Amino acid sequence: MSTADQIFHGAIQEFANRGFDQATIDDIAQQAGVAKGTIYYHFKNGKEELFKFIMNHGMDQLIDYTKTSIESHQHRESQLHAWLKAHIQFSIENQEFIKLMFNEGFGKKDRQKQCRRKIRKYIEFIASILAEKQPHTLRHYQTATAIFGAASISIIQTLYHLEDQQPAHDEIRILEQVLWQLIQSSLHQVKR
Repeated sequence: MSTADQIFHGAIQEFANRGFDQATIDDIAQQAGVAKGTIYYHFKNGKEELFKFIMNHGMDQLIDYTKTSIESHQHRESQLHAWLKAHIQFSIENQEFIKLMFNEGFGKKDRQKQCRRKIRKYIEFIASILAEKQPHTLRHYQTATAIFGAASISIIQTLYHLEDQQPAHDEIRILEQVLWQLIQSSLHQVKR
């Protein structure tokens, strides 16, 4: 694992466990297994820059993961279903990042605005699926926002409900079924 990856994973743990304000560079360095100076070497401005890196890198991973999952699908419904499965799977595999994104990613601070820009990019990706290769409209964007919100809040609630346990197969299946029914009903609204 590269030093940047060690720092990435250590910082996610610390920020997720303590919150941005309570996490320290010393604790992040210890969690990552690197020297404090190594973090400042990579992130000159400390926690703010490190947080922005985590949000950018994590959201890029989410976008890449879900984009890859829909590549083999030709039709909007199968693409959305593949997206949903990938979104759930990524969230389960990266629980600390997902919790961090929702706990610390929204607000008026510069780091939070940058996080919201990345989320907006992700929502635009979902809107492009809804638009079926046509330029997406406000209706597509609003529907994509609702789908992202419903899926993400449902997933995060499931993760918090289970505490530190991994979701059982049945819980994931039910979550996917409920969200898929919601998405299918929203598709009828987009067609209008």
